[in-house]
Amino acid sequence: METQLIYTLFASEKQGTLSKEDQEALQKLLENNAANQQLYSELNFIWESSNQLPQPDTDASWEHLRATIQVPAKKVSLFSSPSFIKYAAAAVVLFMGLGYLLLPYFGSNRTLQLVALQGEVKEVDLSDGTHVILNQNSSLQFKEENGKRLANLTGEAYFVVAKDASKPFVIVSPNAETEVLGTQFHLVDRVLGELSLLEVNEGKVKFSNTKENVLVVGGEKAVMSPSGIQKEKLEQSFNAALWSKGELALNNQSMSEVLVLLKSKYNASFEVSNPQILTCKFSGTFKKETLEEAVNIISLALNTEYVISDSNKVLFKGEGCK
Repeated sequence: METQLIYTLFASEKQGTLSKEDQEALQKLLENNAANQQLYSELNFIWESSNQLPQPDTDASWEHLRATIQVPAKKVSLFSSPSFIKYAAAAVVLFMGLGYLLLPYFGSNRTLQLVALQGEVKEVDLSDGTHVILNQNSSLQFKEENGKRLANLTGEAYFVVAKDASKPFVIVSPNAETEVLGTQFHLVDRVLGELSLLEVNEGKVKFSNTKENVLVVGGEKAVMSPSGIQKEKLEQSFNAALWSKGELALNNQSMSEVLVLLKSKYNASFEVSNPQILTCKFSGTFKKETLEEAVNIISLALNTEYVISDSNKVLFKGEGCK
């Protein structure tokens, strides 16, 4: 699980949004750990190499290719025409460039590795046909092995899992293990020891940790905390289209859930001075609001006060809930 955390912290570092607390966490992961240091070095190499990748020179490539190809006389075909060969040369150069850029996503064991940085939302179709929308500041790894489809997630993603009864789809995240055969669901799990949220639109999902497991079906959600897993009715189906545009729709959700989702949207950390605030319910939609604007709206609705530090740490204070 340290690997996924390093991906997320590395992404924040390159975007310039790494907090002092997260910087210390990254340093701790790298100290006296050769494997983590090697991974961090490889990520830096990939980052720097991708920034230095030259643009393809199609004209030069065409001249080089034409010099090495003898076109038979008096034979005219699509494949021997200068324009075709020129564009073929451009295609060769383009695919070489794409191959170089895509190399970081695949390891030698055909493991897909995908990172969404701050401000990015990425969509990908996995090798089994599963569609994934990966939210910002999140990382995903995927491979098929020993009759299973195995994914590692740190952060937030929406999955439309391709049905295959012979190959269970298993997602390992910092706090949970999520197993499905074919379904649509939204999963948020960022940091070990914090809340994890599962919202199921369709199908059945087994949601578990080292202590317990629950079956969550379409129209239900589950919140995992250090004290256990709680299931509730899903007030409305998760809107993947809205979410993939960076918008956040909340419908009568507890503040404990709201803070998990706000952390994903704003890459901020949240605390409450009064645990009662976490039980308050909130409904609203955030589109282009800043962190302070969103926090102010919530604070007014729930009768709380707040403090925002320079490192994007938010503290809600007061009694809460009118």
